[in-house]
Amino acid sequence: MNPPNNKMNTPKNKKGVIVLWNLVFNGYLGFSMILRVFYNASIMYFRYRRNNLSDDGPEAGSFRWESQILGTCVWMEWFLYCLFYVILAKNSFAAGGQKKQGLRS
Repeated sequence: MNPPNNKMNTPKNKKGVIVLWNLVFNGYLGFSMILRVFYNASIMYFRYRRNNLSDDGPEAGSFRWESQILGTCVWMEWFLYCLFYVILAKNSFAAGGQKKQGLRS
């Protein structure tokens, strides 16, 4: 006997995958926002040290390295953002976002 043809006929494991990817995706976004605040604070701190202290100490040139690290992290952040978005969209479509148009048997 065929199951009733309702719109929420999604397998339970697919729903779990969607919830899991939502948690991972939103957790990553929140974590990246917190990291951005710390990165900006560190950039401001190193800029302050560079402007107000002499450049002949062990901290000389640290602002250049901090800005390179910041740029690398921003590129990685956008890459992971796009990757998670693609995986999240793929999983939600596979769980019933797009209905297959076909003949009912």
